[in-house]
Amino acid sequence: MKFEQPLHPKAESNEREGCLNDEKIRPILGVNLELMMGSKKNQMIGILTRESMGGNAGEYEGFPCVVANFYYDKNTGEISGFTNYSIKGENLVEGSFRVIVDMSLKNPFLKIIEKHFSLESSKDAMENLTKSVDLYNQKNTSE
Repeated sequence: MKFEQPLHPKAESNEREGCLNDEKIRPILGVNLELMMGSKKNQMIGILTRESMGGNAGEYEGFPCVVANFYYDKNTGEISGFTNYSIKGENLVEGSFRVIVDMSLKNPFLKIIEKHFSLESSKDAMENLTKSVDLYNQKNTSE
């Protein structure tokens, strides 16, 4: 999919409901990317800075990894927040990203190399999450 318009993270909630098409996918990708790039408590960079490298996440080609757990809407793929604690909500399911760490970079959380989604996820949700990962990886590797 080619994006000709900028992503709008503050889209109206009614734009995110119902049958998904290109116009409705864009706001979800913007919301997801904002949460993935953010350093606040419930955002991916914020939670990863408090995770230990290596350990259960292992390493990839000599680089340590960390895992970011998150909750998302199983119908749309919109991420609600990153946390190691349970989040309750209608349609919310858990997912995780395995991320390579390179401490020599400005943003050390270089690239998402694995993604795990709930089996309850719709096709649209998995597509939106996968595209969100692609955008994160493109943004990080181009800087």
